[in-house]
Formats: sequence, structure tokens, C-alpha cells
Amino acid sequence: MRNLHVRRYTRILFFGFIPVAFAAAQGDIPVGEWRLHLSYNNIARVEVTPAKVYAASESGILIFDRQDHSLRTINKLNGLSSTTITSLRYDEAHDQLLVGYEQGDVDIIQPDAVTTFNRLRDADVVTSKTINHISTAGDFAYLSTDYGVVVFDLRQLEIQESWRDLGASGEGLPVHQSASLRDSIYLATDKGVLAGHIYDNLLDYNSWERFEQGNFSGPIRALVPFNGKLYATGPTGVYGLSNDDWAKEAFLDTLIIQSLTSSSENLFMITDSTVWAVS
Repeated sequence: MRNLHVRRYTRILFFGFIPVAFAAAQGDIPVGEWRLHLSYNNIARVEVTPAKVYAASESGILIFDRQDHSLRTINKLNGLSSTTITSLRYDEAHDQLLVGYEQGDVDIIQPDAVTTFNRLRDADVVTSKTINHISTAGDFAYLSTDYGVVVFDLRQLEIQESWRDLGASGEGLPVHQSASLRDSIYLATDKGVLAGHIYDNLLDYNSWERFEQGNFSGPIRALVPFNGKLYATGPTGVYGLSNDDWAKEAFLDTLIIQSLTSSSENLFMITDSTVWAVS
């Protein structure tokens, strides 16, 4: 495996250009006109594509065009179905942005339309319906929730199936994040990591392999693929999966990593005040 290089960025500098650019783009308001003012200072989720940068606060989404440097917003008054955004994912294969909400709604933002999927809001569950995280693989999105994972067809914009009650004895198990690698899907849960083969019957909780010992006996908040390998947060540091076993990585092994994300070039690890990039 090639050597990994770690770089450090101050978090406010990493995300701060977007609210600043937005404020500059507001300009003066003409006399007699009204303008909606929503807070975009707390940017919690960012999706970077070759053409655009999407940044979500709870109130709405900023869209920064990387070519002409223009900036526009989408919120409840001009397209979104709700507020309290909890997840964001760009689906490159179908050129659409998926937006998940606290109450379970999902907006699908396409170049010429916004479609709202609200069946999950009305789902018959007693736990939270929050969309904790969205990942994509091929024609499917995987929506992580506190009651399991919803498999969403990105072509038909419809539910394919739902994996619920994934605990070791069939009890409910909150899922924080999912990631796909080759022919398997991995779930970060309240009790370690679950791994399932996509061709198995993943509706059955017995079909899942469980990594729930030692440092993985408690909640795992994030996991992502990078450079052909899967990485997950632990109590401190980051763990990598090799030969069906998780081992702690040597970099940043004493830090508490709050979240992970990745691109084709970097693995990003985010703490309270710092973004670390591994390449």
C-alpha cells in the first residue's frame, strides 16, 4: 500500500468561504423590495462535484458554481419541502442531489425540477424518522435511519426495500452511516459495524456479519471507503479494514474523530476545530 500523507486545515477556513461569498452576493436590497434572510453560517454538510459545491445548513442549501463563481440558494420558499436538513448526497450517476430531513422527507433536486418523497415521513415506526446519512452505489441510495436502512431506487424514485430490526437478536438498531465497497455494504451502528453481501437476503438480521468486539462494542458514527479500503471511526483515531479485520491506523490515533468523508483524492477526518486530509 502506498504511503499516506496527512495535512491539516482549520475548519473555519475549510468551510468559511461559502457563507462569506453568500453575504457578498446579497448586495443592497432595493427600496420597496423584500428578501428572505435565512442563516447559512452553520454549514454542516458539503458535497463537492466537478461543476458545483453544495453546502447545507439546517435552513437551506447554497450552490456554488465552480466555473463562473456564481452563488444561489434553495430553501423552503423556492423549492425545498422543509427545513431541518440532516443529510446531503450528490448522485453523480443520475445528476441529482438528495436532501434528507429530520422528519423523514427526501427531496431529489434535478437540473429542472425538485421532487419530494414523503413516504418515510408517514412510516409506521415509533423511533425517530430522521435521515441520518445518505450513500449511493449504482442505481440505489441507502438511507440510514434510527430504525434501519431504506434502499431507495434512484431511477424510479421509489423504495426498493427496508432493512429493519438489525440487532443481533432482531431488535431495533440505529444506523448512523453506510458505505459500499465492492459487493458488500457496511453499516455504522450503535453496536459496532455490520457487513452484508448485496446478493444475500439482508432483510434477515442473521445475514449480517458483525464487528462488535473491543473498540467496536459501542457506537460507530462514521465509515467511508477510500483508495480501495474501508475506514471507520473508533473511540479515538481511525480504523481500517484489512483481511476481514479492523486495525487502528497510525495517523491521528489519539484524536476523537467526529466524522469522515472522502473524495477520489482524499480521506477527510473532522474534529471539533480541524479538518485533516489524508492522501
